Amino acid sequence: QGRFEIISRDPLMIFDGAHNPQGIRSAVESIKQYFGDQKVYLLTGVLRDKDYKYIASVLAQVAADVWCVTPDNDRALPAVEYAQVLGDFGVRAVACETLESGVAAAYEACRLSGTPLVALGSLYMYGDFCAALDKIKA
Repeated sequence: QGRFEIISRDPLMIFDGAHNPQGIRSAVESIKQYFGDQKVYLLTGVLRDKDYKYIASVLAQVAADVWCVTPDNDRALPAVEYAQVLGDFGVRAVACETLESGVAAAYEACRLSGTPLVALGSLYMYGDFCAALDKIKA
């Protein structure tokens, strides 16, 4: 649960608890394995004490668009700052005010385009992500 787990098949949405450089590298390798050269949508947040610039550089390899959220943690990097860092790596990224608004925006884009979405964040985000998605799909 929470490790490259398919959360929704229509549209295709996957959650992975990756939140540090090693986990992000593994998640990106899984994305490449399952989707080849296809870029995917990402929804992600990161803590300020992680190597978020390196993480952004790795995510840039597979990202079509990214919805950034601020994790519910005192050590969180604000979504607007993370979106700017991703932009520095050539990724279109938007900062979302809440996880719910990020999930809603990413879901709608995924539904309309058919592009898979991979949500990345520590397992702390798993329950909130699933709850937000349940509200949208209800």
